[in-house]
Amino acid sequence: MAYTLTSCFSYLIEMLGVAIMFLNIFNAKKNVPLILFFGVMIFAGPTVIFLSVDNLYLNFVVFLIANFLFAYLMFDCTKTAALILAVILDALMIGTEFLSMNLLTVVMGTELKDYRSTDFMYFLFIFISKMLYFLACQLMSHFKFLFNKKSNTKTPVWLIIYPICTIFVYVLLWKISFNYQFTNSIKVSIIFACLISIVAIAATYLLYNQSIKKELAVFKLQTELDRINIDEAYYKILDHQNEELKKFVHDEKNHLIVIKSLTDNIEILNYIDDIYNDLQQYSTSGKTNNKMLDLIVNKYRMLCEADSIRFEVIIKTANLSFIENTDLTALLSNVLDNAVEAAKNSKEKFVELSINKANGFDMLTCVNSCDTKPETSSGFLKTTKPNKEYHGIGTKSIKRIADKYNGSYEWEYDDEKKEFSTYIMF
Repeated sequence: MAYTLTSCFSYLIEMLGVAIMFLNIFNAKKNVPLILFFGVMIFAGPTVIFLSVDNLYLNFVVFLIANFLFAYLMFDCTKTAALILAVILDALMIGTEFLSMNLLTVVMGTELKDYRSTDFMYFLFIFISKMLYFLACQLMSHFKFLFNKKSNTKTPVWLIIYPICTIFVYVLLWKISFNYQFTNSIKVSIIFACLISIVAIAATYLLYNQSIKKELAVFKLQTELDRINIDEAYYKILDHQNEELKKFVHDEKNHLIVIKSLTDNIEILNYIDDIYNDLQQYSTSGKTNNKMLDLIVNKYRMLCEADSIRFEVIIKTANLSFIENTDLTALLSNVLDNAVEAAKNSKEKFVELSINKANGFDMLTCVNSCDTKPETSSGFLKTTKPNKEYHGIGTKSIKRIADKYNGSYEWEYDDEKKEFSTYIMF
């Protein structure tokens, strides 16, 4: 019974160590409780096989398969990376068990067979070896660059002081157990304390990992909010400048009319007409009857002109006037930022924006050239910008605003046409 419980506990600690390591390296496909639940289910198989079949090589193979499935199914991990990690974890498991045996025999001066002399000694050996394995997994997570992962969500190195100190205490307990005969109640208390310490360390790593990710998410949201506020301020300034320009143009047109009435010279009259027609374009009202929409479209028209991107806009039967300016700014800025960025790095270089009413729905469609198929994570587009830890919230913001106005947000990529399309229906 004690052997069975120890083996189950052994695989549980291995699963926790691996789960925390994967959380530090990869994006999770599920939330943490579901990951731990499925982790227990996946590692239950190797545990049963270990207890049923006493075959060392089979256990290594089954353990490798469990780690591969855990990485590939629960995390944003490629098959190749999952297989490499599974092999590394197998090697770490063998290495930490071998190191534990040497630590207890050579350093502590005990016999190799002593770790199986009693259930209590076997428990202590498992605590030591699995804590070493846990420590090795956490150290591995700091080499995420091997898997092209550079996010700042890893737990700090200084946290390893907890497993190191715990291993030291376990080794001391091992040594003391040879010099003193503990009563059964004390042995049970020691085992219980060891269990609590391991669970507490695992919980500390998990909570620290999640707190870092939450802080990063808050930082991203704050960055997005700051950007929206900056855009709003920019549009207010632009609107004020436009109004002043309209006043100036209106006055100048009146001056030209007066000047025109003072001469009969055909050349002068024609010249005044040319100037008048040039000024006329600055006095016309917005094309969509939605001032904020006009300002946003004009901004991206200028950006596209600067990067030689063909920018076509069709806005006739709808102008999204029901959307608050703050939300409209965030929505269109994120849609058009992504479109312009992709078009700028493509061969065709075009962005087509359409806002119209169809079958009682307001439809926003944005199609842009995009030579590279976008990557996704958990159903959302991955950012292609540098410093990915500070970006990547754009598509989430688009969906949030669409949901706020009872709309739907979809996107698709045409690999043949090299086009990316965004569809938002209200």
